[in-house]
Amino acid sequence: MNGIEEFIGDFKVGDEVKLAKDVHVYHVNPKDQDGLTLKAGLEGVVLRIVTDKHPKATPNYPLVVQFQEPKKFFMHLEAADLEKK
Repeated sequence: MNGIEEFIGDFKVGDEVKLAKDVHVYHVNPKDQDGLTLKAGLEGVVLRIVTDKHPKATPNYPLVVQFQEPKKFFMHLEAADLEKK
């Protein structure tokens, strides 16, 4: 694999996934300037896969995953951050 494929892996829209490693984020609770560490094992669903460039969409990672905890949110990830449930 090369290019975008290495960031997507074999994930598809609708796949139930979980974090393969801890991920530190800042956007889940913007009031918390130190951010939040999401623990490995947190479960979510792949909502979409961004493979084309759009002038208003500039994600660093192509897999858009929705989580329910600690509140409902989504984030962009790459295949190395996830494993299938």
